[in-house]
Amino acid sequence: MQDLSKKLKQLARRSTEADTLVRFLKTRYTNNVRVSHVDLMARKTGLTERQVRDVLQQMQGIGVGSLKLGRRGARTRFEWSFPVTEVARIAVGEELLDDAGWEELEKEWFADALDSDDESSQAEPPLKIFSVPLGGGRFARLELPESYSVQDVEKVKQFLALF
Repeated sequence: MQDLSKKLKQLARRSTEADTLVRFLKTRYTNNVRVSHVDLMARKTGLTERQVRDVLQQMQGIGVGSLKLGRRGARTRFEWSFPVTEVARIAVGEELLDDAGWEELEKEWFADALDSDDESSQAEPPLKIFSVPLGGGRFARLELPESYSVQDVEKVKQFLALF
């Protein structure tokens, strides 16, 4: 874990593609994202899929995640080992973590993953369903918990902005 912060910053400084990608990740994602798809990142950044894969391979070499090449119809993706926006903030120089900071971040990340697994085994809350006409007899359907908040709606807006 030594020098992760330094290596991330060097990557973003050394490569315009890496800088473009980490700035996108910093502004367009939330920390609960555990997987990012290469095709989507390419489309949203204006980079080619090859350029995105190259940057992600370098990030994998640094140790912040794992690039999984799509096989049998699965999309090529990057599985994050740390919270994505924290990685991006560090890469653009907004934050610098020492080894202890990285270890703490990693502990929190895995604790959140375990908590979310526990939550998935609980009963689902009642849903409120919204239907949006798209034309041609087609509809988009959105399901939110009945107790949704303004923050929940903001997250949905951020997600939809990716398309």
